[in-house]
Amino acid sequence: MHPLRVRRAGTVVLAALLLVLALGPGGRISAQSASPITLSLSAAPTDLTTGALTEDLRAASLLFAAEREGRLDAQDIFAAAQADYARLLAALYARSHFGGTISIRLDGREAALIGPFDAPDQIAQVDITIDPGPAFRFGRAQIAPLAPDTKLPAGFATGQPAPSPIISQAAQTALAAWRGAGHARARITDQTVRANHATATLDAQITIDPDQRARFGRLGFVGDTGVRPDRLAKIAGFPTGRYFSPQELEDVIDRLRRTGVFRAISPQEADAINPDGTLDVEITLADQPLRRLGFGGEISNGEGLDLGAYLIHRNLLGGAERLRLDVGINQIGAPDNEAADYSLGLAIDRPATITPDTTLGLGIELRHEDDGTTRSDLADIEGSLSHIVSHNTTLRGGVKWSYETSTRSGVPDGQQTTFRTLSAPLGITWDRRDNRLDPRWGHLADAEVSFFRSYSGTADDGARLMLDLRAYRPVGDRLVLASRVQTGAILGARWRLTPREYLFKSGGAGTVRGQPYEALTEPLCSSLLLGGTEPCGVGGTHFLGASVEARATLRGAIGGVAFVDYGRIGVGGLDDSSVLWHAGAGVGLRYDTGFGPIRLDLAHPVGNGDTDGGMQLYLGIGQAF
Repeated sequence: MHPLRVRRAGTVVLAALLLVLALGPGGRISAQSASPITLSLSAAPTDLTTGALTEDLRAASLLFAAEREGRLDAQDIFAAAQADYARLLAALYARSHFGGTISIRLDGREAALIGPFDAPDQIAQVDITIDPGPAFRFGRAQIAPLAPDTKLPAGFATGQPAPSPIISQAAQTALAAWRGAGHARARITDQTVRANHATATLDAQITIDPDQRARFGRLGFVGDTGVRPDRLAKIAGFPTGRYFSPQELEDVIDRLRRTGVFRAISPQEADAINPDGTLDVEITLADQPLRRLGFGGEISNGEGLDLGAYLIHRNLLGGAERLRLDVGINQIGAPDNEAADYSLGLAIDRPATITPDTTLGLGIELRHEDDGTTRSDLADIEGSLSHIVSHNTTLRGGVKWSYETSTRSGVPDGQQTTFRTLSAPLGITWDRRDNRLDPRWGHLADAEVSFFRSYSGTADDGARLMLDLRAYRPVGDRLVLASRVQTGAILGARWRLTPREYLFKSGGAGTVRGQPYEALTEPLCSSLLLGGTEPCGVGGTHFLGASVEARATLRGAIGGVAFVDYGRIGVGGLDDSSVLWHAGAGVGLRYDTGFGPIRLDLAHPVGNGDTDGGMQLYLGIGQAF
């Protein structure tokens, strides 16, 4: 029996093949087993290795998929064999082979010629034989008309290999260019693809009708949402009257998505341009549940247990205002702490304040901290504005009033240090990571300067600078190298007269794993005071931290990490005699949950530090940075 031959000079015609594939098994066939499935190429292509093409064909084949999944009964194998002709042919087309011959034999019988009522009850052997034929090249590759400055894929040109996907890519690129130029209703009106088997060339001709240039018209909202229409319009920032732009429409969707109110946002452009040259858009919305309650935690044998809970209300006043209440208890059971730390925070964010891309934030935070040497009570009240400049860049600024009282162990009762400070933090974030929870490539840079003025008479005026740089680079498919550098400085304020919350600390999960929590602060204080008992700044005025990680995918959702962390703090600068440093190193495991990895790290000091408990353990959610 002859193998099914799928080739024809001129236009490639698949009607006969599709008719065969429309026939399926007529009933359930009782099967006993199906065994080896073999694939062989009767002739190696001229521009590809046989092995590479074989891998593509295996990946496309339902027969091999059934074998991998253990679905080896006769009914599954018979159905997969009949469907595989089209799938294998598509795989050949994707590699520029338009004259291939495909044969799939079930115990010696060509699968395509077996009728549904003649399906075998048992299948012992499946043999797939393919002659790929020559690799075709483009004879003619033409799309017209093109929008100005359109850059088609480089491979879509006469004389280049002619894989089928590049034709679709070129067509979509041409359409996107017209839409980007304001022609919202551009469409393909004709496409002709002809294969000339005598010359092994493929001619592709595509005609586009760009239609007229359109402007944005009216924006409408449909669906069940609790956000007021006036606030929806303000948040969306729809550019009515401006020339149509897919990017500006995507910006509208992003603004709505950033509110966190909606679980579904579906835009639909009108089918036709209005007589006045405008195009209307309708967006269907569906709300998230109004409230969300969440819990989190992290534990290490050096820092104890951190527990946190939060409550979010997504639409507090009907204008997509977001309220968040946070409660935290930290350092529970920490070996070097006298007591746990507590925090309570309340924050309200209002999107589309001043501009559609500007968010107003109001917040209050209360904290009690006890590190075993100093007890502090702190209160912050802050108002801020953040503005999204682009998809990668955000500016922020605000005003914060801070109140802090600190009592150091060994100081007579009643002797406290009190700070009342007004500060103005300004910051910028540049984020080009591919995934914020588990990045594999990209960069992040975050810089902030906070000017502060004291109103208590116990502190100097000054500024706090902080810079956080991160980079991620994949090495192959299974390894990611991640690095982080943090540096900061206090300018204009003396160490003892700097508000405690502005000083820098090192040690623990956020800086140097393997070293106890904030382990470098007390030696610094003690060395400068030479054993004195008066209050001192807990932390340094200068800080440098660095971390390097190698993150590897081990198997499935399980990954492994090796890391080294370094921390350095000082008072007069990072090169004076007061500087102290320490380091830690370790390994860890990651389990990918789909929304972020679960993190387990084991670390130990490797320089200028020690832990009474030996190895430090850290358990949490998300990558370390």
